[in-house]
Amino acid sequence: LASATPQLLVSTGAGEVMASDVEGGRLLLVRGVPGNRSDVEVRDTTTGTLTAARRMDGRVTAGLLVGDEVWLTLVRAAAGSVEVLSAASLLTAGQVQLRAEPTALTRVDEGVAVGTAEGLEVYTLRRELAARLTLGNVQSLASARGRLHVIAAGLLLEVQLDAALNATVVGAAQVPGATAV
Repeated sequence: LASATPQLLVSTGAGEVMASDVEGGRLLLVRGVPGNRSDVEVRDTTTGTLTAARRMDGRVTAGLLVGDEVWLTLVRAAAGSVEVLSAASLLTAGQVQLRAEPTALTRVDEGVAVGTAEGLEVYTLRRELAARLTLGNVQSLASARGRLHVIAAGLLLEVQLDAALNATVVGAAQVPGATAV
């Protein structure tokens, strides 16, 4: 699997790869195309077979495979949203309007965290807002064991998530110039 996935990224189309993710034998690939659009593909990681494809209006900034769904952060005319699609068909399953342009996306226990130009928003898998923190422009997110690591406004922040996905900043360190966690 690990050796096949990079080859799929190279051999499956033209355009800059804006997002990719691998989960459960599936590869999500999102490529930017001219005209502020994005091509979204789901492929089998073993064979490279295309299982679903869709062209979307707007610029996808991040994407995840989450169970039977694809979660994409999308920017259209400076407004941001999270588009939730069926992984099998890429038909729309739901949408969340964001207060600010999305910048990052990561899985958390029983939910998804979205970085935005204003801070952090955490959603349940039912697409309900569980937490919102104003942290400044989020550049990067990573999660592990109920904690988020966030780079925002020149700081590396540690955010604790409880079982209900409530978020609390529990640590911070200055990291001038850092762009990824």
